[in-house]
Amino acid sequence: MRSERLFTAPFVLCGLANLLQGTAFNLYLHFPGFLKELGAGEVTIGWIAALWPPLFVFLKTFVMETVGTVGGFFTAYTGVAVFLRATLGWLPDRLGPKRLLPVAIAALACGFLLISRAGSSGEILVAGMLCGAGHGFTFPILFGLTVRRARIADRGSAMAIYTALFDAGILVGSPVLGLVIERAGYGAMYASAAGLLVLGSLIFHLWDRGHGP
Repeated sequence: MRSERLFTAPFVLCGLANLLQGTAFNLYLHFPGFLKELGAGEVTIGWIAALWPPLFVFLKTFVMETVGTVGGFFTAYTGVAVFLRATLGWLPDRLGPKRLLPVAIAALACGFLLISRAGSSGEILVAGMLCGAGHGFTFPILFGLTVRRARIADRGSAMAIYTALFDAGILVGSPVLGLVIERAGYGAMYASAAGLLVLGSLIFHLWDRGHGP
């Protein structure tokens, strides 16, 4: 147990240092104002970032223990995300970012649900496509909302906070979701993450109703 703590401590310290460098000062100075300007946007970013470890922290171990290689998932994930950004990047502007955001988050949630019950490489491949579709729209939409709603003089700080919230979300989300895995298993963790994504989307739209399309 002591050796595990000694192994984990440097990563935690590095994560905290990364979070605190420079961007922490921007958070202290500007975050209350950004909450008012951006509505639920920044909180949604942190919420989703906290649910990102299932893809980039835990997925490889889970897939290798169940269906084999994780290469198919990330090939499908990357291919779909790049394809959507290259060919359908205009959709958020045409349909409205807030209309498309719940669809993108739903795709991510469906991908997580499929992973939670995956028993074959084909199911992992489809899950990769769903998660790639969700990623391909979710993050450009949130980034666009962040930049557009911030005051011109504060847009640099807004982008710094956008990045810092991912660091904070992953730093908090990884140990919490790891605890779920330890207590209930990978399937329960992925199913829980899917439910929390949907809940986060619902909170965003209820909170953000007064901020336009």
